[in-house]
Amino acid sequence: MLKISEWNIVVKYGNEVCNKLKECGYNARIKPYTMYDGRKGLYVQLLDYTGILYKQYATGICNSVEGFKKSLDVQAKRIKSEC
Repeated sequence: MLKISEWNIVVKYGNEVCNKLKECGYNARIKPYTMYDGRKGLYVQLLDYTGILYKQYATGICNSVEGFKKSLDVQAKRIKSEC
């Protein structure tokens, strides 16, 4: 499980990924989620033009900041190729 300082780095990086997606024309945001056992992950959510959830991509559960960063990058690439 990540420390709060590491989690904050992950969330900040997630916001950076969403900002890059917004530059490409996607309405994206991140949303944290918690598993039943307390482990955390992030959704990258795509919204339609009215702000309603269209689709979301989960990072999965990672044990390191680097793992989350890699997963967020993979999800951004998926979004660009699928949407």
